[in-house]
Amino acid sequence: MSTLPLFTHGIDAVLAVHRGRALTTLEFLGAARALATRLPSSKPVLLLCENRVAFAVGFAATLLRGVTAMLPPSRAPHALEKLARSSGAALALVDAPVRLAACEDIVVDPWCGAASAKGVPRIPGNHVAAIVHTSGTTGDAQPHAKTWSSLVRGARALRERIAFTSGAAIVGAVPAQHMWGLEATIMLALQGGGIVQGATPLLPADIVAALEDVDAPRWLVATPLHLRSCAKADIRMPALAGVLTAASPLDRDLAVNVEARLHAPVLEIYGSTETGVIGTRRTAQRDAFVPLSGVTVNHGSDGIVVRGGHIDAPVLVRDHAIVDANGSLTLTGRDADLVKIGGKRASLAMLDAVLLSIAGVVDGAFVATSDATAGQRLTALVVAPSVSEAELLAALRARIDPVFMPRRLRRVSALARNALGKLSAASVAEALRDDASQNAEVQDLHVCEAVVPAAHPALPGHFPGRPIVPAAWILTLVAAACGSAWGYASTSLQLQRARFRAPLVPDAPIRMELRRAAGASIVFTCVHGAIRIADGAFIVAGAGDVERAPQERLP
Repeated sequence: MSTLPLFTHGIDAVLAVHRGRALTTLEFLGAARALATRLPSSKPVLLLCENRVAFAVGFAATLLRGVTAMLPPSRAPHALEKLARSSGAALALVDAPVRLAACEDIVVDPWCGAASAKGVPRIPGNHVAAIVHTSGTTGDAQPHAKTWSSLVRGARALRERIAFTSGAAIVGAVPAQHMWGLEATIMLALQGGGIVQGATPLLPADIVAALEDVDAPRWLVATPLHLRSCAKADIRMPALAGVLTAASPLDRDLAVNVEARLHAPVLEIYGSTETGVIGTRRTAQRDAFVPLSGVTVNHGSDGIVVRGGHIDAPVLVRDHAIVDANGSLTLTGRDADLVKIGGKRASLAMLDAVLLSIAGVVDGAFVATSDATAGQRLTALVVAPSVSEAELLAALRARIDPVFMPRRLRRVSALARNALGKLSAASVAEALRDDASQNAEVQDLHVCEAVVPAAHPALPGHFPGRPIVPAAWILTLVAAACGSAWGYASTSLQLQRARFRAPLVPDAPIRMELRRAAGASIVFTCVHGAIRIADGAFIVAGAGDVERAPQERLP
């Protein structure tokens, strides 16, 4: 049975860094081996660690124990419970207790192990190292098994393609649980002698802080959404060796802009959960993706067939592409992305790129719906507080074919994108439903902003070293804003529903949109930039005859 090494670093080299603290290969092995003794001998293990150093130690422990790491498509509690039950997972590896009903958990401490000098372990190539899941953008997330051999071969091919050097650090703004995050931030580091940085930064300032935590050479792994946010923030970053980006199409203008700002190449990855990385391109300079070494792409009956290299068996990818004589491919769309209206075809990703290029548009997406009599129709969901509907439509008319103009343009406060910047089918349906109900009933709209400073007394304990604003305090801010807007006493507001979608960090401004609807409800949405933090609704007790209370100031 062929085996492959767990990592390619030299003895006692630095393998990971978090907040200035380095973890050597000997310490890494010590922590992984100690953790492996606590794992089951056969059942899979949920790997939920968000800290990337803890994830790497947990992943290494599952490999040493010979069990499979289950990587969830979502961190929603119901999704984790469902995955734990369906997979028969014996336990979960976590950063902090999650109290899943289906299995126990172990908190991973990557810094606790005694240094181990037994040599670099070798893992059987045919071992199913991980089960990864599709993102669920077109339906339910689907599982795919990845052998250790395929992961290693893919990482080594990517290392050669981008000229990744031993000792280079990787900062990932994408979760390690996603296939691309696993490949680009964990496997590339393990098989390229690289350094794993522990954070998963979300905001531009967080990305800068994570990059400053490691020495050059540095690589940033991020989505186009992250890059767009950094460009708009006009934020200065430490020197980079390069940027790897994937998860959604990268607009050439954005690629050129980012390269000019960072003085580093921006390499776009083309791949899928089923295949891993297929090819790369430097988007600022070319349209075609060049497949990784050994990978070939051919036209199939319903897309393209990818085989060879690190891909264990041929895979049909339902994308449409032009494959040239050299084997490079230029994407022309994918089945789930293409719309046909008036006899013409267009890519939703292309339409999204046009929408996002309009000045003042913070976020946006085209959505295709089907009508029994009229066929496909387009709706544009747009986050653009400073741009009027007329201006948006005029800008679109100047940029796209008239047949693809949206029948409806829905202004929303934020789009509920996941950590990869993608919109799931469920989140799109929810945005359409929520926006329709809000627009139909709104009597009064109030918009305001607030900031919770780092020294605020509500922050201690949430969480030490990486504080976030407690959900209860966000609701307090919203209630106070209702008082400022309409004079309601906080005691007259009863919480009907609330959903918290992303963490809010101290000193980050939060924008609250309050919609007082007909009847007795106030619908609220809280956003930071293009990120939806929370939404929900309050019921006003005794609406219609509630005494007007003195205005309450925002805390």
